[in-house]
Amino acid sequence: MRSDTKTKTVHYKNAVITNTPETLQELLKTALDKSGSIPKAFDREETIGLDDSNRRLINRHTSQNGMFFGQLVLFESGRGQPLIELNINTEFYQINSITTESLKEGIKDTSNEASKREFIDSILYFGVLDNHVMVLPSNALKARDLETHLNWLLTSRTNTLHEHSILHLQDKPTEETISKIMRSPVQKIVLGSKIETYGELDKERALKWKPKGIGASILEAIAGHSWGKTVRLNDCLDESNLKVHLEVSCSRKTNASGQKVLDSIATSLRNSDEDDLLIKLHGGGTIKGKDLKLSGNLSVKTISGLIDETDLYLRMSEWFMSKVKSNELELDFNDD
Repeated sequence: MRSDTKTKTVHYKNAVITNTPETLQELLKTALDKSGSIPKAFDREETIGLDDSNRRLINRHTSQNGMFFGQLVLFESGRGQPLIELNINTEFYQINSITTESLKEGIKDTSNEASKREFIDSILYFGVLDNHVMVLPSNALKARDLETHLNWLLTSRTNTLHEHSILHLQDKPTEETISKIMRSPVQKIVLGSKIETYGELDKERALKWKPKGIGASILEAIAGHSWGKTVRLNDCLDESNLKVHLEVSCSRKTNASGQKVLDSIATSLRNSDEDDLLIKLHGGGTIKGKDLKLSGNLSVKTISGLIDETDLYLRMSEWFMSKVKSNELELDFNDD
């Protein structure tokens, strides 16, 4: 097996959960332990999209250094994997598709009828200590996907959380960013966001597209609440590069109440894509979206292309504790 080292970026999030005294770590333990409500992986599959082929779930999970660690896995049932055959003697390389069905041809032991194989689209790794969350995203799975799945898992799937409870994974600005805003309050916030769409079937079972996301919400706020519900598109706009730009600014005479509103907007938009947000401060300073996120780079071992999870979880816990020691993060008195 080939061993290698890769650099991965970990992001810190703070889990804010309404209507419960329990921490996210306690809730996950209650739901996923062997004695919990959904110990089997099959029972944790969440169907996403327009059909039941796309699924995600918290797969392997473990406790290490007093923290909960897990994988959020995304896969498409029945999907084939393109395979290119590199032959130095041919005019062009042959491309075929390998499927999970074709893999079965080489398997002689069919005694395990409960087992089958699927190709994985993406894996997100995360760690939890009380309500402190570390996320190692992938191209297809981001922190917002983990947040959505956790809400589904803990409310709709397990009733571990009250049906009116909401879980948010909030970013934490760096100490340098907080100091900047304290010294020079916010003067202007510029948000540029793509107009995204999602597909749904109408009464005639035809696929139509509706706007979604921050860009669509901005237009809805300007054009009226009914805008997002009445617009129907024949095509998806995700590749059209349409953007909405919103600018909120104030004069130097803005009172404390107005300044508090601007500061709140700047904070609440910290979950926007890094390239979509720019905050301008009195005195000429600027803060970019990436400055509102506490992140770090980890050097992680891989084995045959797969992340060595034991090593990854050690690096994540070490990074977290380094932020505690530098006073960028604060543990509660009952944290170990």
